[in-house]
Amino acid sequence: MELGPLKLDDPSDLYPLIAMASHENDILRFTKSVVLITQEFNISSSPALLPTIHLYGPENLGNNEIIHCHPVIRPPSGKGIEMLQKPKININKRSNFDDIARINTSYKDYIVYLQRIFSITKNFTSDDLISFCYDSVFKRSNINGSHNILEANEAINDVVLSSICRNALRMMRYNTYKGHKFIPPPNEPKYLNTIANPCDQYLFCWDKIPGSNDVQLIEFLLRNFHVNWIRMAKIKKSEDNKTINISDGQNYLSLRLDTEKTKVNLVINDVRTDEFIVKMENGMLNIYWNIQCLKDGSLNNITTFLAIYSLNVLELPSTIDHICLTLSTRYQHKSEELDKYIRDEYNGVSEYRKLRLSKPNVPHIKKALDIEREVETIKKRVYQIVEKSVAVLEKDKSVVNEGKKIISNADSLMIQTKSGFQEIEMPSVETIMKRKNSITKFNSYLKNKRIEWKNN
Repeated sequence: MELGPLKLDDPSDLYPLIAMASHENDILRFTKSVVLITQEFNISSSPALLPTIHLYGPENLGNNEIIHCHPVIRPPSGKGIEMLQKPKININKRSNFDDIARINTSYKDYIVYLQRIFSITKNFTSDDLISFCYDSVFKRSNINGSHNILEANEAINDVVLSSICRNALRMMRYNTYKGHKFIPPPNEPKYLNTIANPCDQYLFCWDKIPGSNDVQLIEFLLRNFHVNWIRMAKIKKSEDNKTINISDGQNYLSLRLDTEKTKVNLVINDVRTDEFIVKMENGMLNIYWNIQCLKDGSLNNITTFLAIYSLNVLELPSTIDHICLTLSTRYQHKSEELDKYIRDEYNGVSEYRKLRLSKPNVPHIKKALDIEREVETIKKRVYQIVEKSVAVLEKDKSVVNEGKKIISNADSLMIQTKSGFQEIEMPSVETIMKRKNSITKFNSYLKNKRIEWKNN
């Protein structure tokens, strides 16, 4: 039986539909299953489902809100820290019998087909599932699982544009700025000499753990992932030399070397957090921190240009800081966390600034200072990457610096490939505005649904 396009009565129906077909209750794996099916099926819904790149890889716009608010699948409430550390998808059959019966009836044929798909993906590790999602959202013909932008066309991929527009709109939620009127740039492509900027940071030598590089590794993890428990933890390496395990008895962290010895995955308390690259140098395995697209900024100058161009089209500020917030979900997420904490705890930023100077040892001030230090660590790293990328674009005259504003000076870029020159056209003004409107429409839909679900 050949199935036609999957038409959803409601966009959020996809979530209980996948929960019922996959029986997947781990939130990370469930999230990747949702984005994978969104990509692989020709799904029709209003508002449209939009895959984006977020903190833990590809996920749909509004994913977190739907999972935690949808009455059919939201994780159960309960006691104990386990509920916070390992929330699970839970199909609430008793309270939502009518909804479940409707989904079973409306999407009966698709449930059977989805079950076949999930009988295969259940054998994937969580890391493999995330990598598969990257291949899917970037529509790669050659599957490689990279978490980065690999080709010029990937730099302006649909998922990249959605992520940039989402980040651009999110950074304006708590601030009001005067927009700059968009003036279309000259209709003449600018030649881009350098597409990607290498920016790998040396971390430690795999062969010297445990051993002389222990302090180096611990300090890096403390500085960038703020796992304070690690100070008293023990470091061990597996007998096959493929895994470094760090634990204090309650928390645990692992660094796992892949089979080809080209990548190391960092997993903290069962959640994949980052990926590092491995280089064989002088017979030793040296570990470097690689930049992940739209999490830490962009090493791809075409994507940086797309972010600047989109900010200009949307008439939003385009200072270096705004470009950084648009290109780094990690920086934006942590900045939002700090803003929210200050709003919830104090009567404005001025009160917080006074207290942080006069009472720095008060517990709630110490917590705010910890978050602030995290923001500064991430900000420094993102600035380094983005400023380098913007400098390349300025040198090639693709953008111009007008005071603090970075303005696009073209609507397409010319690059040299093995087969000759290729023009990379930016999405049209209409496409960018349409994507912005689609995101705004989905956010409005989600706001109304949350009210509806709260009353359910």
